[in-house]
Amino acid sequence: MDNLSTQPLHSCPRCHRSFACTPSSASGCVCFQFKIPPQVAEFIKANFDSCLCPACLSELIEASIPN
Repeated sequence: MDNLSTQPLHSCPRCHRSFACTPSSASGCVCFQFKIPPQVAEFIKANFDSCLCPACLSELIEASIPN
């Protein structure tokens, strides 16, 4: 059994997709897979009460990068 299958599922407050994340463990937290710019972290903190799924994190990070 892999590590993700033992992690609790969360619902993304932005898109409502389910995803595995263990915020109490750095190795299990989805956020540690990304380099989140400070402005994105502040936006997430101001607008959501819990972790976002990997897809939403990617979208917000990509949208914050100037063209």
